[in-house]
Amino acid sequence: MAEAAMRPLVTLSAISFALLGAVSASAQVASRPSPNYWEAAPRRTFVAGVVGGGASAYAELNVGYGRPFWSWFGFQGWLLATTQAVMGGPSLKLNLPLVNVTLGQRITRSYWRGTLPVAEHFTDRELDEHDAASAYGSWDAEVNAFLPLPHLLLSPSLVVHYLPGRAEPQRLYEELQRVIFAPPWLGAAKLLALFTWGSQRRYRVGALGELFVTGREQTTTRLGPAFSVMISPHLEVRGFLTLPISTPDSLNWFDASGASLTLRYRRASGD
Repeated sequence: MAEAAMRPLVTLSAISFALLGAVSASAQVASRPSPNYWEAAPRRTFVAGVVGGGASAYAELNVGYGRPFWSWFGFQGWLLATTQAVMGGPSLKLNLPLVNVTLGQRITRSYWRGTLPVAEHFTDRELDEHDAASAYGSWDAEVNAFLPLPHLLLSPSLVVHYLPGRAEPQRLYEELQRVIFAPPWLGAAKLLALFTWGSQRRYRVGALGELFVTGREQTTTRLGPAFSVMISPHLEVRGFLTLPISTPDSLNWFDASGASLTLRYRRASGD
């Protein structure tokens, strides 16, 4: 049954990455822009950090070798605090210009939501009724690809979460992905498409689509706008809002949606 549940995720991921291969030739013949700030940096051992604030608070520490924020391999630790939960953990990361891979462990603590009983439909009231707030650990794996075309950036991604020790019949609201799923597995396939313009693709506006394989009878899909503005090589504002297209639950728009709006500052040793 788990194999059947994951089939839509595998199919969508295969289509996304096949599209990348089909259009890669046109991307290679397109005129290459001048190197950006991080691409032009020398390879080195570095320590780098990211801090962000807005709809959530975010902090990230990277220790590795390569060009910071461009092509490098090393350790990443991060912490995210939202209005509903706090989470973070360590991970290993391979970051390349056209693909990055992250494998790590995460601890998540909800402020008030607890474990849910087995059911195929939940409402706001059922989501917020609990005996104790949930805290859980997970293994997270994520692969992101990037295809820069003339005035267009395509970025498909595949995300898998595994919660050890959560195999007993229950449901859980996953605070990072903001969906209700049947532990221990949660999968997601996403496609980000952004129109770009300006020097070094400074302005980006487009859409983000998300498909979640939750282990329940019905998958969850969301779609909505996304944008980013690179104010400087160190400062960026980014955001997205994905609204549910199909879902087995009747939650309010905030709990059923994915959303982020943050101003991020990044810096690396040797800048």
